[in-house]
Amino acid sequence: PRRPRVLSLEGLRPLAVGGHWLPEMKALAGGVDDLQEPGAPAERLRWEQVLSYAPEVLVLSPCVSSSPEQTLYELDRLAAQPGWWALPAVHARQVYLVHHVLFSRAGPRLVNGVELLAKIFHPALAPDVAMGEDFTVLKLVMEEGRQCYPRQLRQFFQPWGGSGPTGMEFGARGVSVGGVGADEGAQGG
Repeated sequence: PRRPRVLSLEGLRPLAVGGHWLPEMKALAGGVDDLQEPGAPAERLRWEQVLSYAPEVLVLSPCVSSSPEQTLYELDRLAAQPGWWALPAVHARQVYLVHHVLFSRAGPRLVNGVELLAKIFHPALAPDVAMGEDFTVLKLVMEEGRQCYPRQLRQFFQPWGGSGPTGMEFGARGVSVGGVGADEGAQGG
């Protein structure tokens, strides 16, 4: 499968990309991160760099947000940037809000983070894999071609279950991220 150009932002004020193991996680999951080398420290990013990089998938997991739901209330500042609607990821509605804990600490949860990223980048390759209930992911679901005011953008994010060929289903069977059968009522984590 084709490897999408990915940008994950771990800071929105100021813009920042996570470093250390995160670039390698994206590569292991089947994405491309040309902004950072594995092992590089986290660093600030200018909006012009985001525009010129033109990510095909945008993952927002700010380290100051306690949840993807909280990140919704930080989106308007990002969406007010010139060129937001022209970003390939935004145009294709490939924008995801993810809990930062899956990327922030060395340990077993990083495996869950790689699995989650792989499901985001290539949902059709694992249609029976669903996100565990511990891993809330929100996805931009606004119809293509439509735009809104930045403060309204949060209305167009919905929970993303990760199941099915598009990832938009919430599978009742299969394997949840975390490796435990979702049909057994287990949660990932």
